[in-house]
Amino acid sequence: MRARSDADFKALRFETDVVELGTALLADNREAATALREAIIQQVSELPLGVNLVARERDVIEAVLGAAWWDAADDAKLRDLVARLAPLMRFRQQRRDAMLSLNLADLTAVDERVHVGPEGRDMPITAYRQRVEEAVRALLAENPVLQRLQAGGEVSDDDLRELADILRRQDPAIDEERLRKVYDVRTASFVQLIKHVLGVEPLERWSTLVTREFERFIADHTTYTALQIRFLQTLRTFILQRGHIERRDLIDLPFTQLHPDGVRGVFPSHEIEEILRFAGGLVA
Repeated sequence: MRARSDADFKALRFETDVVELGTALLADNREAATALREAIIQQVSELPLGVNLVARERDVIEAVLGAAWWDAADDAKLRDLVARLAPLMRFRQQRRDAMLSLNLADLTAVDERVHVGPEGRDMPITAYRQRVEEAVRALLAENPVLQRLQAGGEVSDDDLRELADILRRQDPAIDEERLRKVYDVRTASFVQLIKHVLGVEPLERWSTLVTREFERFIADHTTYTALQIRFLQTLRTFILQRGHIERRDLIDLPFTQLHPDGVRGVFPSHEIEEILRFAGGLVA
């Protein structure tokens, strides 16, 4: 066993646990079966979906992490589990050292309030969205511009300026900047925002876009280490919370919690430039 590689050992351990689980199920040894099932789930949960080969088995990984899969676990399913996931166990990310133990509570907080009114009062974003949607619905029955937009028709720039003036007269707090903030979009035009409110052409949330692009970026770089993937996940959280990123940010907290030198200690220089270009495109 000691002569085998660590990668082989991880696969062998997984296969052994699955075989022993099958034996425990046949023997109706519920205590052993429960312990083995938890061990298997733990191993599967450590597979990084950011790796292409692992991502191909996303369906079985997500199924195994749920309770329903285990309700019908039989010999055939367990054999299939070994065939599909044992070769991937070499990618498991088990690191739990202090370098990867981060307190990111300050980065995950989301600004759920928006400034309204000339005095700069705050109100919950959900309440502001409801206020906007009620104002638009109240106008819909009598405003031909809104009616054309709801029907998928075209409107002129003059029509849009008139509609914006009407909405501002009805509620001065309704403007493009606040609408972009509360609906989590960065570059949408006024007409796109109104169509989103009407439900005609829903906009993709910026946070959804950022998360998807980071997943794609990680999946495209199959040689990244666990530390490098963790760094990128931290960068994603930083961007979602702050809305911007600069080069100097990557050698400051929270990135220095991952490595004392920040990004310089985790990635070579040419990869740092690639990451900066990628991240810059998301916040532009």
